[in-house]
Amino acid sequence: VITTRYGIEVDLSYEHKTTCPYCRVKLGRDNSGDNLHVYPPDEDGGHGGAYCFSCNYKIPSVKWLEENAPINIEDMEYTLVGSEFNEEVHNGIKSITTFNKEYRGVKPDTSKYFGVRYECSQETGEVVSSYYPITKGVMEGVAISDAITGYKIRNHSPKNFRAVGSVGKDSDLFGAFRFISHTGILVLVGGELDVLSAYQMLKADYDRKGNKQYDEIAVVSGVTGEGGISNIKNNYEFFVKHSRIIVMMDNDEAGRIASKAIAEVLPRGKVYIATLRQKDPNDYLTKGLQSEFIRDLWNAKPYTPDGVYASSTLFDAAIEYATVGKLSLPPVMHKVEEMLGKIVTGEVVVVFGD
Repeated sequence: VITTRYGIEVDLSYEHKTTCPYCRVKLGRDNSGDNLHVYPPDEDGGHGGAYCFSCNYKIPSVKWLEENAPINIEDMEYTLVGSEFNEEVHNGIKSITTFNKEYRGVKPDTSKYFGVRYECSQETGEVVSSYYPITKGVMEGVAISDAITGYKIRNHSPKNFRAVGSVGKDSDLFGAFRFISHTGILVLVGGELDVLSAYQMLKADYDRKGNKQYDEIAVVSGVTGEGGISNIKNNYEFFVKHSRIIVMMDNDEAGRIASKAIAEVLPRGKVYIATLRQKDPNDYLTKGLQSEFIRDLWNAKPYTPDGVYASSTLFDAAIEYATVGKLSLPPVMHKVEEMLGKIVTGEVVVVFGD
C-alpha cells in the first residue's frame, strides 16, 4: 500500500526507513531520506503504520484506524499501485473471477452492471476477493474498454486492499462510467460495496414507482478511501453538472469527519448530508431495511459551513421559538415586553438602559 502525504509517496507494505513527509516539506530537513520508520505489516496483513523519531510525525496502522477515529482526514486516503495492467492480465483476471455470485445481498445483475467480479474459494465457494474496475478518462470521452486502468482488489481474509494496475487521485470515481450523461441527483457513498448496495436499493424503488419522467439516482464513490479528498476534488466537473449531491458516508466518527471535509470541496449550494441509522448502505441491504434507507436518503439536510444556517433551518427554528414557554414582565415594563415579545423561559436575559 502506498500513501501520499504532503506530495511524497510512502510505501507501507514492508518495514524500512524512508523520507519523512513532514520533515521534508514542512521543516525543510531529512535530506538523507531516512527519518521515517515504517513498521512491518500485522498478522492480518494490514500495514503497521510509520513514525518519525525526529519530528514525531506518525501514520496510524490499519489496526489503530479500525479501533479509533482517524486523527486527520489524510489518514483516510491512500494510493494503490500494483503490477502492470494490460489485455493479457485483464483476461487472466476474467478467467479466475465471476459476475455470477451474490455477495452480501448484492445481486449478480448489480455487480455485472458495474463490472465488479468475484474470486471464490475452490473448497467452499465463498467469496475471497472482490475486484472493482478502475477507470480514467470516461468523462472526457474515452471508451470504457480503453478507460480501465486496473482493478482495486479487496481481500476478505486477511482484510486489506491491493491493486492490479493503478488506483489513485487521478482515477475516475467508481461507478462514474455508468452516469456519464446523468445530471439529476447524485449520491456519494464511502466505498465500492456501498455503491452496489445503494444503487440496488434505489433502482428497485425507482422501478417500483414506475415514474420514468425523471432519471434514476446515480451512485458513485471515491476510489482512495472514505476520505479520498484529492480524488473527489479532481472529479469536480463530474459533480458540478448534477442538480443535487447527497453525501452518505458511514455512520461512525470517521464518516462524520469525511462528510464535512468532502462537503467543503463540492459545488456550493448543491450538497446535502444524509444521517444514517445503520452503519452503511450495505448494512441496510443485508438487514432488509430498504425502505428505511430510502427515508434516510430523502431526509438528508442541506450542508452549510459552520456558523451559517440554511434558510429552511432558520424557519424551523423560528417556528420552534414561537411555541416555547414565555414569561411576562411587570406592568411598568410593558413597552419593553412589547418590543421583546416576552422572555423565553430557561434563558438568562439582561435588560438595561443608557
